[in-house]
Amino acid sequence: MNGIATAIDALWAIKDMVLSEQAVFTLPELAQCLICDWGHDMKEPFCSSTMGDDRVAVLAERFKKLRGYALGRPKFGRGDAEVDRFARRLMHDLIELAYEAYLQARGPVADRLAALRARYGTSDRPFRIIVTPGITTFEDYGGIGSFLGASADGRGAGQPVASDCSPYRACDVRLQEDVSRKTLLRHQHARAGGGEAGGVSHLSARCRPPRGRRRSPAVTPMGARSGGD
Repeated sequence: MNGIATAIDALWAIKDMVLSEQAVFTLPELAQCLICDWGHDMKEPFCSSTMGDDRVAVLAERFKKLRGYALGRPKFGRGDAEVDRFARRLMHDLIELAYEAYLQARGPVADRLAALRARYGTSDRPFRIIVTPGITTFEDYGGIGSFLGASADGRGAGQPVASDCSPYRACDVRLQEDVSRKTLLRHQHARAGGGEAGGVSHLSARCRPPRGRRRSPAVTPMGARSGGD
């Protein structure tokens, strides 16, 4: 599972901004915002040129302001108990679905697995596929994000997704390091094969520690010290 924090934040933002009593979007309007990259890519046919340049510019400005609202919504791994509970449920359900696809396989998948068991298994050494779903992005958070459109958490089109199990776009690195370690401990799953909360290397230069401060050695990209894959 790649970019899990981005998915958590986006789903929570939809719940908060579209489905709550304090909703600020309709779902079609949010979809238009994302298609138009939060006002930075006002394109046909989703934003018709027949509206006139002035009206397009006004709409683009509204989308940009709504993006600011989206960025301000509660995020995963920042100490918000409700968001973290939602994250635990989502990660648990995704991991269980991965196991279910194999352990309760149906149709062609079940047929293929049966054929593999018959071909490679014996009575005393049955053939099995070991499923180990994990939450890992490693260095590919930039590559994955490069071909994805904007997301409801305020992320722009083409921007990186979250790295591994780290919170996304935290500008206080000291807070991110401490909270992400605690977050990973709370979100461990008995059947998950990986999930590193130290992948903070994707932070932009303006979000790096102040001059003279060192990043905690216990939190390094790709789990070099904290036991990730």
